[in-house]
Amino acid sequence: MDQQKRILLAVVVLGLLWPGSVQEALAKSPSASLLFQQAEAKCRNLGLHGPKTDSRLWEHCLERYEAVAEKADDPSLISRALFRRAELFWKRYQQDKHSEDLDRTVEACQRLLDRHPSHPEAEAALFLLAEAYERKEDPEQALAAYRRYLEAYPKGKQVHAARLRVSQLDEPSAALKQVGEIRHSSTPGARRVVVDLDGAVRFEQRRLSHPDRLYLDLHGAVIDRREPIAIDDGIVKRIRASQFAPHIARIVLDLEAVERYEVSTLDSPQAGPFRIVIDLRGTPSGTGSPPSLEATKAPAKRGDRRAAPTDVGRDQAQTVAYAPQKRAPLSDPPPVRRIVIDPGHGGKDTGAKGPNGLLEKEVALDIAKRLAKILRERMDVEAILTRDEDVFLELPERTAIANARKADLFISIHLNASPQPAARGVETYVLNLTNSHDQKALAIAARENGVSLKRLNDWELILQDKQIDAKKEESLSLAKSVQKAMVEQLGRRYQVAHHAEGVRQGPFWVLYGAQMPSILAEVSFVSNPAEAKRLKGEKYRQEVAEALFRGIQAYAASGKTAAVER
Repeated sequence: MDQQKRILLAVVVLGLLWPGSVQEALAKSPSASLLFQQAEAKCRNLGLHGPKTDSRLWEHCLERYEAVAEKADDPSLISRALFRRAELFWKRYQQDKHSEDLDRTVEACQRLLDRHPSHPEAEAALFLLAEAYERKEDPEQALAAYRRYLEAYPKGKQVHAARLRVSQLDEPSAALKQVGEIRHSSTPGARRVVVDLDGAVRFEQRRLSHPDRLYLDLHGAVIDRREPIAIDDGIVKRIRASQFAPHIARIVLDLEAVERYEVSTLDSPQAGPFRIVIDLRGTPSGTGSPPSLEATKAPAKRGDRRAAPTDVGRDQAQTVAYAPQKRAPLSDPPPVRRIVIDPGHGGKDTGAKGPNGLLEKEVALDIAKRLAKILRERMDVEAILTRDEDVFLELPERTAIANARKADLFISIHLNASPQPAARGVETYVLNLTNSHDQKALAIAARENGVSLKRLNDWELILQDKQIDAKKEESLSLAKSVQKAMVEQLGRRYQVAHHAEGVRQGPFWVLYGAQMPSILAEVSFVSNPAEAKRLKGEKYRQEVAEALFRGIQAYAASGKTAAVER
């Protein structure tokens, strides 16, 4: 009789002699499923928040998941338990930086992949295995794991990141991206930090406490040795940067009074280098005096940059951050006193091009100047241009100028374009990051942003801000007034096609971050031969400017305005 049969016989005999005792013993032994549920409830968020956790709790959780893996018969439950162990080892390594946790992460991932390679958890385990090998500074094993991931999961969740890492690890010396300038700027209650790189990188971010700090690990990046950047504005104490690992550059922000933060990226042909933008908001500690505008540049080679408009200097425009503005009570309609007009594109970014060689950047600037003149003369308002000559401005800089000048309205002027020459008319847009159903609006936003639709979808996931909702209704009212005036004014002399629903919405980067009602006006189709011909003449440009003015004037008189407290 073999060992298993002897054990079974002993259990049966015991059950006959002492049935209550056996049942009690079995009842006290929880099922694998119950063990897993208990482990999930207690350990799922271990290490994600707060100070370092007691090591005994880590071990308790790891033992729970190990017990599930050993006791369960269900392959799905076993795989989930094994992956949870791998995740916990990885989290503990990120918290404590003990190399043995890296080894145990690799061991746990490999154990799952060996036992259940076809289970859904195997995909995440394989990518985590590659990341762990990278942290172990074993590029050969990491490269092999990333390639294995791409082969096994060609449509996996991390396929783009895996491809990037393969390209960088395969030719590390050529593929590593250089960290350039690290710039910072402020407006009251807000601080913006911009990190320049000469190419796109994958990065991870994490906020830690005791002391309060935020770090970004830039994978596949190198950075030269540089001194910490002291800020001490009551929100951010300083910025530190170093080479954390051979292929990982780390940026650390030592924080003081940050209530919330957002990290986004800017990567387009028009914008030049890849940028990581960190926006932080909070109530400054200390005296509460507003920090001055400044830019701190770390040593790095940069291309020549032309001067910006005289209204706002280039250096100032480049580094202005946006901050929440307090609103005046709406007992009476507050006056519109300051309007920022943004001529789309400029410099190396020509925008759309018409069949007659007409460039969007040139026409937009001319119409903007005409509109500014009319507003100054007839509404007695301060009209500010984001650019008054043919210079390149990055998209975030445009609303930054409006925020820095505490504008009441922001109007971005553009010309539309379509592959169909017959497309014509006027369209007015407001910012919306969640409406992805209007495919035409998305295509126009992608063109104006200078990115692909795929990249645009990535932005939609990143750029989420409660302040957008706060200005949405006011922006819609402004857009409706402008759209109505343009259709009516231009429609008296020309056939003006327009969107059936009037105003459209889309993820236009140039409008993101504006602290006032903001719109983007596509005043005509430069791709339409008839409209392009009209746009070449001064008469039609003046008529467009007049129509825009009528719309702004109607909005200002509507009682739906909201002035910025100055």
